[in-house]
Amino acid sequence: CLVAAILYSNEYRDIDHDSSFGIVNPSILLGRKRARFVYYLLVTSAYFLVIVMVVCDLICTWSLLTLLTLPLALKPIRVIEVTSQGKESAQLPIIDVLTARLHLQFGLLFICGIAIGLF
Repeated sequence: CLVAAILYSNEYRDIDHDSSFGIVNPSILLGRKRARFVYYLLVTSAYFLVIVMVVCDLICTWSLLTLLTLPLALKPIRVIEVTSQGKESAQLPIIDVLTARLHLQFGLLFICGIAIGLF
């Protein structure tokens, strides 16, 4: 989910540039206001899936360590929200980097949680 969010954030960031050259992608077709919901869905589904897998006893409870990254997820979500309202954000050019950092931290905590659960 978060890898898809990285790719999608790159598309979202480039909406103005790509549309000026006639490039069409899902973000352009949806427009910024609707495209933001796809990004939100991609990011939040990573957390939702971890919770569901823990509840279904597919992975250990320690995997919930990934929830510690929720505050980090708010930064790129805020950037998407601000720009979807037509405002500028100095962090839009690095939205894919912010999402990649979230993916890295989420992944590391997920691995740690699984590793701790093995012992």
